[in-house]
Amino acid sequence: MLADEEQQRRLDMEMEVERLRALDAYANRDVQRRQEQRRGAEILREQLAERERQREREEDLKDMVRQRQDATCLTVLDVLRIAWQYAQQHAADGIDLSHVLSQQHSAACQTAPRRAADGIAVV
Repeated sequence: MLADEEQQRRLDMEMEVERLRALDAYANRDVQRRQEQRRGAEILREQLAERERQREREEDLKDMVRQRQDATCLTVLDVLRIAWQYAQQHAADGIDLSHVLSQQHSAACQTAPRRAADGIAVV
């Protein structure tokens, strides 16, 4: 009977050791899972930050193109305004330059934005 009790105690101890090993393995897997989740979350944050930086760069580039287009159109329009004033001042001489200036104005407004988008400075 003592041998049976001793064998039962040994089996109980082995089961307890096995249970503790299983709990330890479960705890280790849980720690690894949490670390992987943190790494995944960090990667997502980095990707989101990179996408935001990319959007900002694209928006800055669009703003630069818009500003260049605006500056180009203003420069061309200023030249045309001066030419128009010159034409009006010399209208008394019988020279009609209005149709030429109108054509130049139309051409300038059509080509200036396209040239600015291509990076060509129009002055």
